[in-house]
Order: sequence, then structure tokens, then C-alpha cells
Amino acid sequence: MIESERIQLEVITKDNFPSLHSMYTCQKNMRYISDGKSDWSIEELQEKYRKANVLLNKGIGVYAIRSKIEGEIIGEAGLFNSFNDPNKLELGYIIDHYFWKEGYGSDVAQLLIHYAFNTLHVKEIIARMYARNIASIKISEKCGMTKIGEAYTNDNEQYFIYNIKKLE
Repeated sequence: MIESERIQLEVITKDNFPSLHSMYTCQKNMRYISDGKSDWSIEELQEKYRKANVLLNKGIGVYAIRSKIEGEIIGEAGLFNSFNDPNKLELGYIIDHYFWKEGYGSDVAQLLIHYAFNTLHVKEIIARMYARNIASIKISEKCGMTKIGEAYTNDNEQYFIYNIKKLE
């Protein structure tokens, strides 16, 4: 388990699926996620986590976010081997909209950056977000990330690329 004062990141279990499935079937939550899909079945979600968590024993994968204040699952977050480079991981998270604007996004991002640099000894963290996702842009900048590029999806949606490197 990875934790801070307000949150803990825990291995996803079947007990987490009702909360995570509810989050994944809400269009408001999914509008900033790459394909925007919001009609997930429990089976599709289970398969997503099975694939994403192949390297969980090495700290790479998706975790459930539990608020220590609320005592419930409020989202998911993880580190991903998107670049096939053990020194460069991608950070991502989804917070249920009921918990937006409470600082949980910043808590999660800072916790994962700290974990990646100090436990996994990664040298660089990347985050990608849609240009219209102002909250994630602000979170990235608050966590010390710098915008290093921008690009467009196949649907012509602009997104930004942010990074932070471990100080040597």
C-alpha cells in the first residue's frame, strides 16, 4: 500500500468494483479519459485491470484510491510503462466527480511522483491530458511538472504532455 496523510493507494480487489464501475459508467467522470467510454461492463473493467496490473509486483499498474477522510474508494491512479522504459513512467488518475475540487488530484499526483522517484527509482514521469482538462493541467504544474509538448489525437483533440525529472 502507498499512502499519505489523506489517501491510500491499494491493490484493486473485487470489493472495489462497485465503486470503480459506478465511476466508469458516469460520463462526467470519463469525459477527460482518452476514449471517453462510459458504458463499461464489470467484465470489461476486470479485464482492463488484469492487463494494466501485469507489472503490479514491480509497483507499475493501477491502484484504487481510498480517501482516509471519507473512508471510501474515490477513484483510481497508477503508473504505467507506456514508453517501454523502466526509467520513464506515465502517471494517470481518475477521481470520481463527487470528490473534485477537494485536492485529491494533487495528493494522488504528488504521492505517485514521490513513490516513483524514491521507491521505484524512476528518472522521469510523464503525464498527458486533454488541453480542455484545466484541472489536470493545474495539478501537473502544482506538482512541479513542466509542459514539454502538445499533440492531437486521431479525433483531432489537442492534448498536452507534461514531465518531471528526478533531480540527481
